Amino acid sequence: MSKTATYSLIESQTLGSATATVTFSSIPGTFTDLILIIRATTLSANYNMRFNGDTGTNYSDTSLWGNGSSAASYRSSNNTVIGLTYTSSGAPISRIQIQDYSNATTYKTVLTRQDDSVNAAGCNVGLWRNTAAITSISIVSPGTIPSGTTLKLYGIQAGNA
Repeated sequence: MSKTATYSLIESQTLGSATATVTFSSIPGTFTDLILIIRATTLSANYNMRFNGDTGTNYSDTSLWGNGSSAASYRSSNNTVIGLTYTSSGAPISRIQIQDYSNATTYKTVLTRQDDSVNAAGCNVGLWRNTAAITSISIVSPGTIPSGTTLKLYGIQAGNA
């Protein structure tokens, strides 16, 4: 028996110019999870995530990253964003999984894996303390997200046998 694809591209954006914010809006509630892939052209600033335009102190995250010879960690709570990148060099590639995003009874969990093109890698777990279904995602930077950066948002359907 053949299997059907479990990933569906919802939206893809390639930045024609640098910007501080990229937003995916009108996200359908028909998937089980979301995957966001970010391929930056350079690392100009840390990237952060916000849901449904919520700028309240409803976010927390814990990160671990290293370069093969040293490691560091970071914990933050009661923030206005979930932190996504913490490398110091190279062009980061981030894979962000947002679990059970359309469930309207639970807080939302975010898992991030990231590496740069030089030698650092990291992982992050974030929490949005809100039970609303996620209908929009904003990637925000205190600096700018560089021109040429590609962001792809996928929906994941429950797999079949």
